[in-house]
Amino acid sequence: MSHLSQIKTNIHDLNILKVTLKNLGFQYKSQLHHQLKNNIYEGIDLLVFQNSTTIRPIFGFIYDGNKYMLVTDIYFWKLDVSISSFIDKLTQAYALNIILDQANNDGFEMISQDYQLDGSIELVVQKWNS
Repeated sequence: MSHLSQIKTNIHDLNILKVTLKNLGFQYKSQLHHQLKNNIYEGIDLLVFQNSTTIRPIFGFIYDGNKYMLVTDIYFWKLDVSISSFIDKLTQAYALNIILDQANNDGFEMISQDYQLDGSIELVVQKWNS
């Protein structure tokens, strides 16, 4: 038996979410209506696929007016990591992309990005004053 779950996130920027999904190796289709078990979900902003040849989405994102909720069928979860581990990885990658985007908007340039043994990311940016 399948079970459709909606998981709250702190994701609010669709463009950064799209960049993050691409960085993690996923494909997506945006602004679609999707039907699962006679329930029509209007306003699904992204359906996410494992690759370009996958027909069935792994999960999607619905905007609730404030943030994006991850929607997935627990029964059909096909990734090698748990949903919880995936959400952690997605959240970290999304946060990194938010920081990089804001740093770039403020005139900073990324110098280095190093992944630490504890799972954290050390990021060095600089800005030249003229």
